[in-house]
Amino acid sequence: MKNLILASLFLALFSCTDDEFTKTTTGSSKQISPVQVKVEEKCSNFTPPPVDILLLTDNTGSVGFLNADLKGAISSIVSQAQNFFDYRIYVAPLVGNFTETNFEKRSYQIIPRVPQNLPSSVNIVGVNELVSPYSYNTNNEKGFQRAIDLIQVNSHTSDLCHEYGWNLDHIGTSNGKLICLDSSCGEDGFSCSTSGTSNFSYNGVTYKSVENTDYYRVWRDGEDNSLYGNDYVFRKGAHLAVILISNGDDNDNLYDYQGNPIGSYFNQRKSEFLQLRNNIEAPQIRFLSVVNHSECGATVRDPGNRYKAMSVALLNDQGVSATGSTPDSFDLCQNNLSTIFNSIAVEIENFKRGHTYNFWPLGSTLDFDPNKLVITKKPSGQVLANGDSNNGYTFLPTPEQNKNIRETPPVSQLIPAELESGYFVQLNGAAKVTYPECLVVRKTEFTKYFGYFVIQDRKPDPSSIQVFLDGVALPQSSTNGWEYVGFQEGQNLLVESPQNPVPVVPSDEIYTGYVIKFNGSAIISNDSGRDLQVRYLPAPF
Repeated sequence: MKNLILASLFLALFSCTDDEFTKTTTGSSKQISPVQVKVEEKCSNFTPPPVDILLLTDNTGSVGFLNADLKGAISSIVSQAQNFFDYRIYVAPLVGNFTETNFEKRSYQIIPRVPQNLPSSVNIVGVNELVSPYSYNTNNEKGFQRAIDLIQVNSHTSDLCHEYGWNLDHIGTSNGKLICLDSSCGEDGFSCSTSGTSNFSYNGVTYKSVENTDYYRVWRDGEDNSLYGNDYVFRKGAHLAVILISNGDDNDNLYDYQGNPIGSYFNQRKSEFLQLRNNIEAPQIRFLSVVNHSECGATVRDPGNRYKAMSVALLNDQGVSATGSTPDSFDLCQNNLSTIFNSIAVEIENFKRGHTYNFWPLGSTLDFDPNKLVITKKPSGQVLANGDSNNGYTFLPTPEQNKNIRETPPVSQLIPAELESGYFVQLNGAAKVTYPECLVVRKTEFTKYFGYFVIQDRKPDPSSIQVFLDGVALPQSSTNGWEYVGFQEGQNLLVESPQNPVPVVPSDEIYTGYVIKFNGSAIISNDSGRDLQVRYLPAPF
């Protein structure tokens, strides 16, 4: 009897253990993160332009009150200019004496932002070191001609070699012939190598040379010769501004060979200014007159009507937009020099050359879906259309290295290329970005499609498996549900799409374990966050 009771207890204990084991449900889960979105904002740029200023100050003896204000007035330009352009301010008297030589015209005071690449003849000073020009009592004021003459003498237009070509700079003389350096050689990849060249040595430097009747054309072989041209106050390619301070007016008259005055001298001087702009390749020339707009004060000789007229005439002929009733002319009767020069500094700041971009960088890796790009232009709020070859953008699927993304201004020594690497969109038509516009790029990850799930904990009992997505049971089906595959090593969870359920390569979702496969509409996307739960009974031992 005792043995029977023990056997019954043993069978009951064994039966209970097995029942509890097989009926305890376990599970595996996976939190599927939604696609990630990155928003990047980048803005266009501008070129801090080189701006060369000729400042002519009235030295006729009737404007002594100006001298005390001049330093403070120039300081207002310099302080505002520090952050937005490369300036040179050449300060010269409005009226030169009768014995003034070209060397003296090249020897006046200059206030540069960077005291480099300047002719040795100039007097480099700081604002506080500026000395008022000598006084010269005269009523013979030829401000237009004075400005033109000083710019010519202090720019490459005065170079002896320029009658043979604007790209030639005089660097010396040999055997009675000029030595003319060809500054275009090597610039932008252009080579000056031609037949008939020979080596030519001058001042310890060996050049390539072609001998002509009156001059030697020379260059440094394999180098950018634009770096070795002559140094001038007024640089080739720089913006050019004349600031003329006077309480009189231009009283120049041109005469024909019989001594008869020519009434059209104003237009002739205007043409000379514009030709000078072309000769030194300046983007624009401005004539900023600081004169009396009416008769005021005891020392006024004449209102500066001709100076005022030249200011607006040069603007109009260059198509430069201007505001105010007297564009580029400032009234000494109404304002002090400091106030006027603050206004002039604002005008000069507008010389900033805005860049236009026809390509826009998206980053070095393709971690976003190009079809989901949303690109918005600021500040207009314009949403650019994908695939619009006229006024939208086009995604470029092939990564590129060191791509210049700027359309204008063109690449030059003063304005080097803006290089980026990686993936790009091409901007077309009105979609191009011009300073100060910005682009806001919304980049969304590729959608992930989960075609598999791996149970890693332990082997499940296939008949007990239940699958839930966001709390809703998925059916077991080989068409639009799930099915159990079994043990697999290195199973890739990701597929291309429900329509094309092949593995995604490469993949960061690879696991080893017991695999459940999803079919058809049961394949799970991560367009939003998903909660996947798999419940099962462990397979018996």
